Amino acid sequence: MAKHSVNLVIKKENELPVVKKLRLLLPIFSAVSLFIFVILFLSSIIYINKNNSEYNSLRLQIDNLEKRISANKNAEGIYILTVSRVKTIDQLSNGNKKFISLLSEILKLQSSGVLISQTNIDKKNSVTVSVTASSAASLDEFATKLLNADAAKLFSDIKTSGIVRDKNAGYLLSVSFKPSTSLLE
Repeated sequence: MAKHSVNLVIKKENELPVVKKLRLLLPIFSAVSLFIFVILFLSSIIYINKNNSEYNSLRLQIDNLEKRISANKNAEGIYILTVSRVKTIDQLSNGNKKFISLLSEILKLQSSGVLISQTNIDKKNSVTVSVTASSAASLDEFATKLLNADAAKLFSDIKTSGIVRDKNAGYLLSVSFKPSTSLLE
C-alpha cells in the first residue's frame, strides 16, 4: 500500500492593497472613535452634575413660590369677592331707585311664625318673596298683612305660587307683587 499525503494548508493568496490599508486603518479608527466617545461621555457627566445643583436650587425656589401662592389664594378669593360685592353695591347705590323703604315694608310682613328667606326685584320692578310659615295660623297672619298692604296701596297685583307643605308641618310659598312707586323713590 502506498502512502498518500494530503496537504491541509491552504496556499496564501496575495491581498489587495485596499484590504491591507483597511486592516491597518480600522483598528486606529476604532481606537480614535472609542477615545472620542469616552471624552464626550465624561464631559456630559460633568455637565449634568454641574447643572444638577443649579436645577435643584431652581426647583427649590419654584416650590417655595408655589407655597406662597397657595397661601395667598384664600386672601385673593376674599379680595375678588369683596371687589365684586363693592361693585354690586355701587351699581345699586348709583341707580335712581332706593329700595330701603321697599325692603322695610317687606320686612314688616314677617312675624314670629313667618320667615322671609329670599327677596328678588327684577328690572320691571316686580318683587318675588320666598316665605316659610311655621303653621297655618302664621300663614293666615302673613296673608292678612299682605291684604292690608294691598289696601294701603303699598303692593298691587299680589300673586302666590308654589305653596308646599314641608315635613315639619310648615308651609313654603312664593309671593310676587308690584310695589307702589312711592316705595321705589
